[in-house]
Amino acid sequence: MALAGTVDVAASSFVCSDVVIRGTVAIGENVLIHPGVVLDASDGGRIHIQEGCIIDDCVFISAGADGVCSVGPNTRIRSMASLRNVKLGKGCEIGERVRLEEVSCDDFCVLPAGAYVDEGDALPARTVVIGATNERRTQDAEAIEAAEVALEQLRRTTKKIFDAEQRRWAAPE
Repeated sequence: MALAGTVDVAASSFVCSDVVIRGTVAIGENVLIHPGVVLDASDGGRIHIQEGCIIDDCVFISAGADGVCSVGPNTRIRSMASLRNVKLGKGCEIGERVRLEEVSCDDFCVLPAGAYVDEGDALPARTVVIGATNERRTQDAEAIEAAEVALEQLRRTTKKIFDAEQRRWAAPE
């Protein structure tokens, strides 16, 4: 790992040996940073990677002069993405080769491989960028919550059936 500047890495995080970190960078708990990543805040900005993030190989994250690049908790950034002065909320998914500059994404935004967002744009929570036209859709929070409740009910029912089958097969004949 090549370090230059003020770097703070939480003890529970893992940063591969060939990652380059320059400037003021803070890496939170349980973060995984793959090989070939560059975190560059050498122009006077700051980079903050919050807890639970995964940054895949060959990602470039930078913060220009007096800029801040903040990656929210439990966010995933895929290979070869490039971010400059970007704010990502929690649980975002940034696809391969996505390039973002001066963009703000609220919680749970999804930008698949090759997605494009104009410089200076701000995406509201649960926005998904879709297709070659980069159409934007916002996921309905109430529908997501209802689906999660239904999924949990299905899990409980499946577990009951599975447990009953296990008892039936374990019973002596």
